[in-house]
Amino acid sequence: LRDGWRLAGPLHKRRFLRHDDPPGPLGRLLACVRSRAFRRWLEHLAGIRLTDHARAAARRFRPGLDYTVAVAADEPPRLDLTFTFLADYADPDLWESGDVGGFETYLCSDADDVAAAAKDVYRDSGEGGADGDDLLSVQAAHNSCSLVLRDPGTLRFVKFLSARAPGSRLDLELVHEIHPDDLPDDDLDGEDDGEDDEPEEDDS
Repeated sequence: LRDGWRLAGPLHKRRFLRHDDPPGPLGRLLACVRSRAFRRWLEHLAGIRLTDHARAAARRFRPGLDYTVAVAADEPPRLDLTFTFLADYADPDLWESGDVGGFETYLCSDADDVAAAAKDVYRDSGEGGADGDDLLSVQAAHNSCSLVLRDPGTLRFVKFLSARAPGSRLDLELVHEIHPDDLPDDDLDGEDDGEDDEPEEDDS
């Protein structure tokens, strides 16, 4: 590996090349998305407030090698922003079909679904999540951007990039924490539980 790219792991969760400060246009874009002005623009776009805590890095998925796996994690909602670029985009229909992988899928964190998705990540097919019942699949497209507000318990993975893919998938991933005051209130659904219960009669 060279030019600051390093292999991300462990292999049972992910495999791709990662760069925290890439050179050239990608580095300038990364500096932009880390700025306070860009965060304010995201807040306006998404209609929520964000904290100063964000994870940002450039990733490179190579044909026949790289992927991420849906791993269960107990974390609050997140705002995912992904800029995607393709090394070879002469055949956009091939990427759009999903037949060569490289797309990103969101799914519920049901234990059976997670286990199935972990296996599905390596299969050389165009299915998104377990049995195709994923919440959302974002196909790899050159010079594209996706913005996803991820609910608690929602998992995601990048499908194994087939050796038949025309080239690498290069993306810039930004994961933002949401301001605590804008998080959903878990107590709202059950705050009235028990208030309308009839008192038990005492027969004595």
